[in-house]
Amino acid sequence: VELFGSLENRVGKSEQYLKNNKVVLSRLDATQEAVGRMVDVASGLKNLLLQRRNAAIKDDLSFQLQVESGFRALAEQLNTSADGRYLFAGARTDQPPVDGATLPD
Repeated sequence: VELFGSLENRVGKSEQYLKNNKVVLSRLDATQEAVGRMVDVASGLKNLLLQRRNAAIKDDLSFQLQVESGFRALAEQLNTSADGRYLFAGARTDQPPVDGATLPD
Protein backbone atom coordinates (compact mmCIF):
# COMPACT_ATOMS: atom_id res chain seq x y z
CA VAL A 1 0.00 0.00 0.00
CA GLU A 2 2.88 2.35 0.81
CA LEU A 3 4.50 1.71 -2.58
CA PHE A 4 1.20 2.39 -4.36
CA GLY A 5 0.79 5.68 -2.45
CA SER A 6 4.32 6.72 -3.39
CA LEU A 7 3.72 5.93 -7.07
CA GLU A 8 0.40 7.76 -7.02
CA ASN A 9 2.16 10.81 -5.54
CA ARG A 10 4.82 10.71 -8.27
CA VAL A 11 2.19 10.43 -11.00
CA GLY A 12 0.39 13.44 -9.53
CA LYS A 13 3.59 15.47 -9.49
CA SER A 14 4.36 14.45 -13.08
CA GLU A 15 0.91 15.49 -14.24
CA GLN A 16 1.29 18.88 -12.54
CA TYR A 17 4.72 19.29 -14.12
CA LEU A 18 3.21 18.61 -17.57
CA LYS A 19 0.42 21.13 -16.95
CA ASN A 20 2.94 23.76 -15.84
CA ASN A 21 5.03 23.12 -18.95
CA LYS A 22 2.00 23.61 -21.20
CA VAL A 23 1.33 26.98 -19.56
CA VAL A 24 4.95 28.05 -19.98
CA LEU A 25 5.02 26.93 -23.61
CA SER A 26 1.82 28.85 -24.27
CA ARG A 27 3.38 32.01 -22.81
CA LEU A 28 6.54 31.50 -24.85
CA ASP A 29 4.52 31.11 -28.04
CA ALA A 30 2.57 34.30 -27.29
CA THR A 31 5.84 36.12 -26.51
CA GLN A 32 7.44 34.94 -29.74
CA GLU A 33 4.44 36.04 -31.76
CA ALA A 34 4.37 39.49 -30.10
CA VAL A 35 8.11 40.00 -30.62
CA GLY A 36 7.73 39.07 -34.29
CA ARG A 37 4.98 41.67 -34.67
CA MET A 38 7.12 44.29 -32.88
CA VAL A 39 9.98 43.61 -35.31
CA ASP A 40 7.55 44.10 -38.20
CA VAL A 41 6.30 47.40 -36.74
CA ALA A 42 9.85 48.60 -36.07
CA SER A 43 10.84 47.76 -39.65
CA GLY A 44 7.84 49.69 -40.93
CA LEU A 45 8.77 52.70 -38.79
CA LYS A 46 12.36 52.51 -40.03
CA ASN A 47 11.15 52.53 -43.64
CA LEU A 48 8.83 55.42 -42.85
CA LEU A 49 11.73 57.43 -41.42
CA LEU A 50 13.85 56.68 -44.47
CA GLN A 51 11.03 57.87 -46.74
CA ARG A 52 10.65 60.99 -44.64
CA ARG A 53 14.28 61.87 -45.31
CA ASN A 54 13.61 61.90 -49.05
CA ALA A 55 12.79 65.53 -49.82
CA ALA A 56 10.84 64.62 -52.96
CA ILE A 57 8.15 62.60 -51.15
CA LYS A 58 8.33 64.10 -47.70
CA ASP A 59 5.17 66.20 -48.06
CA ASP A 60 3.12 63.31 -49.50
CA LEU A 61 3.34 61.20 -46.37
CA SER A 62 0.93 61.41 -43.48
CA PHE A 63 4.00 60.98 -41.33
CA GLN A 64 2.58 61.94 -37.94
CA LEU A 65 -0.43 59.61 -38.27
CA GLN A 66 1.73 56.72 -39.37
CA VAL A 67 4.19 57.20 -36.50
CA GLU A 68 1.35 57.39 -33.98
CA SER A 69 -0.13 54.24 -35.47
CA GLY A 70 3.24 52.52 -35.12
CA PHE A 71 3.54 53.56 -31.47
CA ARG A 72 0.02 52.26 -30.78
CA ALA A 73 0.86 48.96 -32.46
CA LEU A 74 4.03 48.62 -30.39
CA ALA A 75 2.15 49.44 -27.18
CA GLU A 76 -0.47 46.83 -28.04
CA GLN A 77 2.19 44.16 -28.50
CA LEU A 78 4.02 45.16 -25.32
CA ASN A 79 0.72 44.78 -23.47
CA THR A 80 0.32 41.18 -24.67
CA SER A 81 -1.06 38.93 -21.96
CA ALA A 82 -1.42 35.20 -21.53
CA ASP A 83 -3.07 33.35 -18.68
CA GLY A 84 -3.89 36.64 -16.98
CA ARG A 85 -0.28 37.85 -16.98
CA TYR A 86 1.25 40.65 -18.99
CA LEU A 87 4.25 39.05 -20.66
CA PHE A 88 6.45 42.14 -20.95
CA ALA A 89 5.61 43.72 -17.58
CA GLY A 90 8.62 42.53 -15.64
CA ALA A 91 7.79 41.76 -12.02
CA ARG A 92 4.36 43.50 -12.17
CA THR A 93 2.61 40.97 -14.37
CA ASP A 94 -0.79 42.13 -13.13
CA GLN A 95 -0.49 45.56 -14.80
CA PRO A 96 0.05 46.45 -18.45
CA PRO A 97 3.60 47.73 -19.01
CA VAL A 98 2.61 50.50 -21.44
CA ASP A 99 -0.11 53.08 -21.01
CA GLY A 100 -1.37 53.68 -24.53
CA ALA A 101 -2.85 57.01 -23.48
CA THR A 102 0.58 58.47 -22.74
CA LEU A 103 2.32 57.71 -26.00
CA PRO A 104 4.80 60.33 -27.24
CA ASP A 105 3.60 63.09 -29.53
